[in-house]
Amino acid sequence: MSDSSDSELYIQAASFSGIRDAAAELGYDVMPILDAVGIEVDLIESPNGLIPFGGLCQVLETCATQWQVPDFGLRVAQHQSLQILGSLGFLSRSESSVGNALAVISENLFLQSNAPVVVVDDDGDPDVAAILIDVIPSNFPIRQYVERVIGVARNILVQLSEAPVELIEVHFRHERVSSAQRIESFFGCPVQFRAPHNALYFDRAILDRPLRQAGSTKNGMLKAYFERALRSSKRTAKQSVSLEIARRMEAGYCDIESVAEALGTEPRTLQRRLREEGANFRELVDQWRRDRALVLVTQTKMPLSEVAENLGYAEQSTFSTAFKRWFLETPLKVRQSSQGGFS
Repeated sequence: MSDSSDSELYIQAASFSGIRDAAAELGYDVMPILDAVGIEVDLIESPNGLIPFGGLCQVLETCATQWQVPDFGLRVAQHQSLQILGSLGFLSRSESSVGNALAVISENLFLQSNAPVVVVDDDGDPDVAAILIDVIPSNFPIRQYVERVIGVARNILVQLSEAPVELIEVHFRHERVSSAQRIESFFGCPVQFRAPHNALYFDRAILDRPLRQAGSTKNGMLKAYFERALRSSKRTAKQSVSLEIARRMEAGYCDIESVAEALGTEPRTLQRRLREEGANFRELVDQWRRDRALVLVTQTKMPLSEVAENLGYAEQSTFSTAFKRWFLETPLKVRQSSQGGFS
């Protein structure tokens, strides 16, 4: 799959908040499932502790399956908002506007988890903005996690806005599910499945709404603390570039100049740092496309022409050639073998 193993994906324990509440509302005890997955209670009671990302995914999916509650991820989301981001959530509220707050969250979310990729997209329709959310390719079941995190994104958008937010539409990459009506009720808008992105679409003007706590002294102290945390995060150039590639490819465009600018350096300097780590920019973009291609081909029924477009290829034939170079088989053959003959 990806250059990073599944075991390297992490998430802060605060993301487990709300799971026990959602279970209790249904009349269930989540503790046996936590034990079966190998999640220690002491770990999730320390909100800043890091837990394997796969553990959260497995807990959510197991609860949904065993209890026959297909919308369990959304039920957990009802108990989660900006607070699960800890200091990052507080820092975001010191920004001047909703858009700036969301940008701070999306650019620094790796401190809370290195699994999701979040992009605020306001470059298309002048009247519509979107929060695009994806997950670093892995072998974990992620449907419940994705529905939960899209739900939390809605909650955060409302909390930052300090006013009701009417969503225009919500998109999910996965297939339509039995809980589709419940999902539409939760978001209060049309929901599209088998979409190119997991995304929330809303009025572009919401990004310009001012935040009341902007620039407070307390948040200034928190910002200094947060900057120290960023400096001590010890990400390699390869890790930083890979994450930025994922963010930019999710939005539809990526080159080394834009990645270097986002990371506060020059393209030549970035290339040199990558060479020192035995990597290069083109290979990292190719790796992202390879990982994403395998997910879209084997885990969705998205038409292959749309898969090619989603990965940034102008022609499906170019994508097919690249796919065969990666996996020694055509996309159609891999899809048929992984999805029981679907084409």
